[in-house]
Amino acid sequence: MNVGQAITFVAILVGGILLIAHSIKQFRRVRVIKNSDEVSISETIDRNDRVQISGKVLDYEDTLDSPIENEKCVAYEYIISKSTRDHADPENEYRWKDLDERNETVDFILEDHTGTAYIRTDGSEISLTHNSRYTVSDSSSIPATVTGDPIPFDPMKFNFDDRLRFKEGTIKPGDWISVIGKFGDKKIEHSLEFDTNSEEIAYIFDKDVEKEINNLRTPAIAGLIFGSVFLLFLVAYVMLEIL
Repeated sequence: MNVGQAITFVAILVGGILLIAHSIKQFRRVRVIKNSDEVSISETIDRNDRVQISGKVLDYEDTLDSPIENEKCVAYEYIISKSTRDHADPENEYRWKDLDERNETVDFILEDHTGTAYIRTDGSEISLTHNSRYTVSDSSSIPATVTGDPIPFDPMKFNFDDRLRFKEGTIKPGDWISVIGKFGDKKIEHSLEFDTNSEEIAYIFDKDVEKEINNLRTPAIAGLIFGSVFLLFLVAYVMLEIL
């Protein structure tokens, strides 16, 4: 095996392992959602296991300004991508490569018809619908908000032979969302405290349960298939070399 073949071998091996690892992570999220009973906020007092609650978001102390839409929110997630395409072949479809992504959350209150829960978001995972979406092909079309803090992006350094896409999702006061985790009965300003210790990480999402499961399951299956194909290809290659 020469140097070029060795580099290719390692790249395929690493790619396959990463795809399978990502798939396992997604499948674990699906299992967390499916295995978490949906209960009202008041019912969490009697539960020591991980459960799912849903309710309306109320701001607690601080709020955030979303980077793209500049909206008051308690959580945001943005992704900046650029298009890649073989310009010599106009029939090729555009593919998108992520340049930058980030999410940020602050603590908030969740309210349903039975009570309120204090949601401590430190260490939580979020999955948001990207309702805000811009695709631009020149610097004059870029939303003015994305050139400032916290997005570390300078449009003047971008080659507009390709296109840019900005996507953003937010959780705003008044939104109806779901939260999964383990709750305690300690009261904070007449609210239940949300427990997000290292064993019980919160999962916060703004879609219905079935849609969230489908959004996680589809890329998980695809990643598992492609990762397995990569590894099987390497096994077959090694066997042929040995024989």
